Amino acid sequence: MSNTVQSWLFPDAGRRLPLKERRLQDGAQRGLIPPLTADKGFTPRVGAAVEYQDNLFFTNDDQRDDVIAVLAPGLRYSNGGKGWNLEADYGFEAARYFDNSDLNKVFDAQTGLLFINRELSRRLALGVSDNFYESRDTSDQLIPGVLTGATTVTSNDLSAELVYSATPNVQTSLAYSNLILLTNDSTATDIRSNELAAGLRWLFTPRDTVGLEYEGRRMDFNRVDVATGHSVLASYRRQFGRRFALEGGAGYVTVNKSFDTDTWRARFSAQAAVTKQFLLGLNFNRDVLLGAGVGAPLLENTLNMNMLLRLGSGLRFGAELGKTRFKIQDSLRTRIDSVDVLGFMSYALTDNAWIRIRYSHNSQEVSGTTIRNNRYLATMVFSL
Repeated sequence: MSNTVQSWLFPDAGRRLPLKERRLQDGAQRGLIPPLTADKGFTPRVGAAVEYQDNLFFTNDDQRDDVIAVLAPGLRYSNGGKGWNLEADYGFEAARYFDNSDLNKVFDAQTGLLFINRELSRRLALGVSDNFYESRDTSDQLIPGVLTGATTVTSNDLSAELVYSATPNVQTSLAYSNLILLTNDSTATDIRSNELAAGLRWLFTPRDTVGLEYEGRRMDFNRVDVATGHSVLASYRRQFGRRFALEGGAGYVTVNKSFDTDTWRARFSAQAAVTKQFLLGLNFNRDVLLGAGVGAPLLENTLNMNMLLRLGSGLRFGAELGKTRFKIQDSLRTRIDSVDVLGFMSYALTDNAWIRIRYSHNSQEVSGTTIRNNRYLATMVFSL
C-alpha cells in the first residue's frame, strides 16, 4: 500500500534500479554500507574514512579538535525464495586519533542488522528485525552534558510485526519492540523499553489513505523510575499526481508516574519530485522519545527540510536543515534547542566502489549556553 513520488530512485514496476543509483547507508559512525551487489550469498566490504572535528567532546569546557582515521570492514548476507527473504549485516570501525591517542580503539563503533520477512499466507506476513549499534561518538547524543567524552553508548532494538491484508486496500498490523539503551558511564541512566503497537490503514481511493495507530509502552529508567505510556494517532495521506504527496496526523500521548506527561502528538510530511532528478522533503514531528543516558522521556518538536539532487550517473548531492526543541520530562523540565545542518556529495566510481564527502554542523542551546561542533568527513567503501 506504499505510495511514493515518482523519481529515479523509484523506477516503474518490473524495473530494477542500477547499482550506481542505489542509496548508501550510514554505518556505525563514520563508515558506509554499500547496496547489495548480489541477491544471494555473502558480500564483504572494506571502507576507509578521514574526519576532522573542531569540538571532539561536544563541550565548552574542554574543546579539542582532532583528525581521525578510520578503517571500516563489514560483511553482508542475503538470501530468499518464494515468500521469504533474509538480510544480515555486521560492520565495525577501528579509529586512530592523531592528537588524542588515548582514544584509539579497534572497536570504536560497530553495527549489526538482521531482517527476516516471511509470507505466512496470501494475506498474512511476518517481519522480524534486530538493529544493534555501539559508538563512542558523544556528539551524536541528544543532550549535551549528560554523557562525558568517549562514553560508549550501546543500543539494541528488537522488533516483530504481523501484517494482515484484509482486502487489497485495507491493512492491519500488530507489532512488538524491545529497546535497550546502555552506557558505560556508571552515573548515567540505562533504559529498557517494551512497546506494543497496533495499526490500521485504508486506501479508500487510489490517491487517499487514512490510518489509525495505537502504541503502549513500558519504560524502565534504572536509576529513576518505571513508567508506562500510551499514544494514539489518526493520519491521512493524499497523493497529488505522481510527483507530490502530503501526509499528516494528530493524536494524543500520555506518560504516567513521576514524569506526568499529557500532551498532543502530531506529524506532517510533504514529498515532492520537482523533476525526476530533484527531490524535496519537509517533515514535522511531535512525540515522546528516549535519549541515551537521560533519566526521563523527552518531548520532541522537530522540523526538518531535505533535498536530494541527481547530478549524473551515480553522482548525487544532498542537504538537510533541522531545528529541534527537546524538553526533558522530569521535575525541572529542562529545554534544549538544537540546530543541525548537513550537506554531502556521493559518487559511484564503479558498481562496487563509492566515495562520499560530508559536512555536518550541530549546535545546542541549554539555559542560555550554546555548544557547537563542525565535522568534515571523507569516506570510501568497496564491495569485494
